[in-house]
Parts: sequence; C-alpha cells; structure tokens
Amino acid sequence: MPDAPVTAQTAQARMAELSETNARLQAENRALARRVAELAHANSDLQNLLESTAIAAIFLDSSLRITHYTPAITAIFRLTEADLGRPIDHIAHRVAYDRLKDDVAAVMRTLAPLEREIRDPQGGTQFLVRVLPYRALDDAVAGTVLTFMDVTALMRAEALLRDREALLRSIVEGIPQLVWRAVEPGCWTWVSPQWTSFTGQAAGAALGRGWLAMVHPEDRERVVQAWREAHDAGQLEVDHRLWSLEANGFRTVHLRARPVMDAQGRVEEWFGTATDVHEMLLMQEHQQVLLHELQHRVRNTLAIVRSVARRTADSSDSVENYADRLEGRINAMARTQTLLTRATQSSVSLRDLISNEIFAQTVDRHRIEIEGPVVPVLGKAAENLSLAIHELTTNSVKHGALSAPGGKVGVRWEIDSRTQPDNLRLVWQETGLEMPVQPPGRRGFGTELIEGLVPYQFGGTGRLVFEPTGVVCTIELPLPSLVKVRVSITG
Repeated sequence: MPDAPVTAQTAQARMAELSETNARLQAENRALARRVAELAHANSDLQNLLESTAIAAIFLDSSLRITHYTPAITAIFRLTEADLGRPIDHIAHRVAYDRLKDDVAAVMRTLAPLEREIRDPQGGTQFLVRVLPYRALDDAVAGTVLTFMDVTALMRAEALLRDREALLRSIVEGIPQLVWRAVEPGCWTWVSPQWTSFTGQAAGAALGRGWLAMVHPEDRERVVQAWREAHDAGQLEVDHRLWSLEANGFRTVHLRARPVMDAQGRVEEWFGTATDVHEMLLMQEHQQVLLHELQHRVRNTLAIVRSVARRTADSSDSVENYADRLEGRINAMARTQTLLTRATQSSVSLRDLISNEIFAQTVDRHRIEIEGPVVPVLGKAAENLSLAIHELTTNSVKHGALSAPGGKVGVRWEIDSRTQPDNLRLVWQETGLEMPVQPPGRRGFGTELIEGLVPYQFGGTGRLVFEPTGVVCTIELPLPSLVKVRVSITG
C-alpha cells in the first residue's frame, strides 16, 4: 500500500524533532570537548609533575610490555618511543636487577607493593625500587608500575651514621665511666654495659628510677634533690655511694650530667656519667695525712737543726770549725731525710741508715762490718740515730780507728726480748789502734747527743767508753719507740 502523502503539518513536526536532536548533540559535543580539554590539561599537569619531580617510572601491562615511561627512567633503561609495546626484559639496563620479572609477577599475583634496593655496578649508584599494582578506573589491575629512586646520598648518610654510632658505642663502652641517658627528673632511658658490670643490676631494671636501688639508702634523697635542682642549674653534679658487685660493697662515685637541647632550646634529654672516685678520695685523704706528717716532720727537723746549730756553736773554738761541723751534721740529716722520703711507710731500715751515713764519709768498705736484724726506724728516731752515727764516724775518721791504717769499725745490734718492752741494743766498736785514744778534754756535741739527748728522748741509755783499742759506744733503746709495728726478727 503506498505511503500516505506527507502533509505540511507532519513535515513541520519532523523538522522540530531534528532541530531538538541537533541541539542535544551540540550540547553533548561541547561537554565532550570540555572533558577532552580537562583531560588534556590533567595529562599535561601529570606530565609536568613527573618531569619536575624527576621520578623515574616505567608502566607495564599484565604481559610485562611497556605502556608508558617517564623521561627520568631513560637514565636507567635505554628507552625510546619505539620501545613502547616491547617486553621489559628486551630492554638493556645498567642496574643489577635480575629479579625484575619475578618481582613484577609477585606483585601481579599478590597485589601487595614490593620494595627492593639495587645498585648500578659501574657507577655505584644505589636505587630504591618500588613495584606497585597499576589499577584502572574500574579498579581492575591492568599491570604494574616500577619507580626507581636514587638513594645514594641517603645510603651514604646512613652508613656514615652507622659508623658514627659504632664509634660512639665503642667509645662509650671503652671508657671506665658508667654512661647513661635520662629524661627529667632522673628517669633513665638507657645505660651502658659498664653499669651492669659495676653494679650487677640488669640494664632493664635500671631504667626509670630503678637505678636508685643501687644507691646507698642514706644518699638517695640527696641524689633525688640534686635532680630536682638540675634543670635550673643547667647541670647535675653530685657524689654518692653506689653498690659495687666486684667490691661487694659501696664505693663513692661522681654523678655528672648535662642537658641535650633541641633547636628551640628546650631540654630533650640528659646525658651523663657515673665515675668511680673512691680511690681518688682515699688518696686525697691520704695526701692530707701526708701533708700533716710533712708539716710535723719539718717542724721537728727545724727544731733539731736549731739545737744542732746551738750545740755546735757551744762546742766549736772557731768560726771555721763551727761551719765545718755544722755542714757535716746538716748533711747527715739531709741524707736521712732522703732515705725517709724514698721509704713507702715513713720508716727506714736501720741497716740502710747506718751504712748510708758511714759510707758517706769513708770509702774503705772492707774496714767496716755492719750486722744485725731487720729493724724499721721511724722519722724522729732515724734523725737522731743518724746524727749519732755521723758523730761516731766523723770522730773515727779524724781521730779513731778509721784514721789508722789497720783500724776497723764494727756496728752490731740485737733485740733483747728479756726486757719489757723489747730493747734494741746497738754497739759501735773500734779496733786496730796502735796508740790508745785519749778522751776529749770536754764534752762535745757527739757525747751529749749519745749520752744525753738520744736516751732522754726515747727512754733508753747511751754510753761512750774510750778503750785502748778504740772507742766503744753502746746505745740501748725501747723497740716500740723506734718501730711502727713489731716485726719478725731475722739475722
């Protein structure tokens, strides 16, 4: 049946429909054009972002074919536009990354990002590689993205930091001080191994204020108070007693700390040490004792020098004689002081005292016989006995046995345990004189010293006898007045 003729009304309706459809298409085209422009702008922004950040990235599809890459990746993979669509394992690269295919396959399988450190064998550059799944707009995994970050400077800094930490650790663990770190007010956060070695307390038990358990109970409040005042003082300085595992007792340590500040000047933490000063304090106390002893000895020595000078003046008949005798006696005292100074316990051996004085005035050792047990002599007794031996030696060299060719001197002493207390009996005996020694016309300094001063000061006796064969001097003194402690007597 033939189509019905188109009426004017029908034609107008169709024209209206076509016009409406054309308007809709033009609106959709304008919207599409805006979206294309926005997409181009977004792509341009993304491209500029990738280029400005110099991110080295390569995009792979599920078949490991290259779909896109950033310009920075060409420094690692030798890529050109012609390589798009080629498998990644067909592209030469300068990094040691043999597990690339395995890593990409693992990410595709697990959808979990993966990181790996690789390096350029030739240039030594270190890279941090991240392999991530590439998701499409519908969240479907369409492949993977590999990014390469140059971390050479970071790795070198980390290596340097490790070296510095190792050096610091070796220094901290190598010094005798107990090192620790803390936050206010005295809560420790770390201790060195020396703390455990010194106290026996485990490092974990010392954290917080657990370390106070090793401080002497009587010192704890004082140490806590020092911590309260440390912030305002800007430092911590306090001595206290600390338990020592090795000593099985408390030893004095010096606790010292300084604050570590941040950029704003706030205290971040405290770094401190505990130093064992026990021996040093004992030495200081000992030095004080030695100082008092030295002062006492100097006063005694000066008193003896004044006495010697006065008595020498009284017994001298000329200035020359006085000077000669005084010099000899002062030299004798000086030799004794030298022996006492070298002694470790302020006493000197009687044998050394006698031989030192005799051989200072004569070289004829074969004419001298010295025999007796070991007896330590204290300072004041040593000074007086050395003067007595000096006087006897001087007289013997000038007028006695040591002035004659065949003369000899024997010095012997013994301990007499029959008395209470024990007595030291010392005998000086000269022999070998052809002519008898005449007693002096008047009592000189040596006679007064031996028969008066030495016995008087030490509660003993002294006697000089002028026998035909030579002088015999006998001195007997209580042993406790000469020695510091009673010793075992040997021949």
